[in-house]
Amino acid sequence: MGNLDESTLRLLSTLAKYPKGSIRQLSRKLNVSPAILKERIRKLYEDKVLYGVSATIDPYSVGLKIVAVFVQVSPSKLELFERVCDLHPYTHYRVRCFGPINGIFSIFTVPSEKEYMLVELLQQLESEGIVEGSRVEIPVTTSVGGETDFSLYDPEHGWRINWSEWSKKIEEAEPLEFKTPKDMLSALDESDMRILHELSKDVRRKRSLIASAAGVRPYHLSRRWKFMETAGIIQAYRVLAGMHLLQITSHSILKCRCSMEETRKVANAIIKLPFQTSLIPLKEGFILYITTTSSDFPKLVKALSKHVMVEETYWCDYGSSLRYYFYNEAFQNGKWRDDEDYMVNSIIEKLKEGALKSA
Repeated sequence: MGNLDESTLRLLSTLAKYPKGSIRQLSRKLNVSPAILKERIRKLYEDKVLYGVSATIDPYSVGLKIVAVFVQVSPSKLELFERVCDLHPYTHYRVRCFGPINGIFSIFTVPSEKEYMLVELLQQLESEGIVEGSRVEIPVTTSVGGETDFSLYDPEHGWRINWSEWSKKIEEAEPLEFKTPKDMLSALDESDMRILHELSKDVRRKRSLIASAAGVRPYHLSRRWKFMETAGIIQAYRVLAGMHLLQITSHSILKCRCSMEETRKVANAIIKLPFQTSLIPLKEGFILYITTTSSDFPKLVKALSKHVMVEETYWCDYGSSLRYYFYNEAFQNGKWRDDEDYMVNSIIEKLKEGALKSA
């Protein structure tokens, strides 16, 4: 499939609005028979147009904290550091990046007050010659972002965005109030963490299959799922679709300097864009990760530059990116494992074992 037709866009848009909707419910919204819709969704999975619908879990609500890291890595060591990310229990996302720092941009969600363990790991990797340097960015509050709005995409003309109007919205926007969710860790047990792990994969699977994979009964799954939504543990749902079919080929990171008030205004405008975005507020500005089109990206930068100082721009190799499922196995006996052996030493040891085996 070279592009998405209007009927497929309507289906994806409806899924985005009703991510947990049953086939029968969705068929009524789309005015098609359940049998036809079921076959269409099956075909979208088969053609890799649709990969699933993933639950987005707010790390702060489960006792974890976001840490963004830029790592300078030589081309010959890129795969080695990616292996570090694969081994680390708290890696959330990684992608190769090119700009002021060439290497890897990664996001970790680590146990609160244990950010220094990540710094220690990076310093050890530098002493081992695996990385050349790193910069750790600690957000001042939770990140905010937006999801793809398929209804604003026209198969013939592309995305319908008036960038001049969007720039004006930043000026007129009320500063967004960042709301850090309440820490609900004490209300969760290991079965809840298994449920979150499964929901981070694909909520469109049969509930009986999700329940079985999580090791709980379907009734227990439904009850805890509803609680996690109400408590803000599950923030949103992301439709995972083939972005290249929407002309989205530009995956970029912007590091911007501005006041907190400007950060909050930009955040209010960013969440209204029709692209997948993630804005990480920092003490002196923000980091913005955005997936957009090659033609829209310079327009975005131009619009932002009227309000903030764009200090750094990175191009990301989306083909190298990896979004990790919510990792539940680090949660043991009612708390997250945060000892040095687990977060630092074991990773270095496994890395060395792997190097010996491949030698």
